Amino acid sequence: MLSLPNTPLLLNQCFSRQEKMLSQHSLTMLNLSHCSLHPPDMAFVAAFLAYNTVLKYLDVSENHILDPGGADLARALQHNDKLVSLALRDNGITGAGLAPLFRAMQTNTSVISLDLCMNNLGSPNADEEDLQAAYAGRDMLAQNQTLTHLFMDYVSISSEQGRVLVQGIVKNFTLKRFTFTGTDFSEALQL
Repeated sequence: MLSLPNTPLLLNQCFSRQEKMLSQHSLTMLNLSHCSLHPPDMAFVAAFLAYNTVLKYLDVSENHILDPGGADLARALQHNDKLVSLALRDNGITGAGLAPLFRAMQTNTSVISLDLCMNNLGSPNADEEDLQAAYAGRDMLAQNQTLTHLFMDYVSISSEQGRVLVQGIVKNFTLKRFTFTGTDFSEALQL
């Protein structure tokens, strides 16, 4: 396990200097929470993740990876079939970054736990891009047969997005735990 929480990193330097350490076959957990990561840093993390055959747990919570970082991780998930837990809590990811992630998760067969808490799927006046993200989330929930834990606490969504996501939730038979404290699904759940 490599845990570097609360450690500002220059990942391009860290990965080039520590490439041998990071490519070791024994690294199954990588905690990069609170490391002041930004989108360029996520390109390195995603490249590492894409073809890594042993990493099981990745936590990049409470950084600043934004939409480009979410899209980079989505591309990596299309190649990685070993990761079981991905924590993206509080990264400033909006619908533009969540949509590709949801699309990648539609066919992902390894991730069982996905933490998206405190990101921003939309706003009360969701635009078309935000709605497309909700549709991608709906399709992920309806099609993914591996995900058992989804955390969406304090995620900003519109009522229309909530209705769309609920359509996927009711079709999902694998979720054992879905949390949405502080996320307003109240209108959506009035079926």
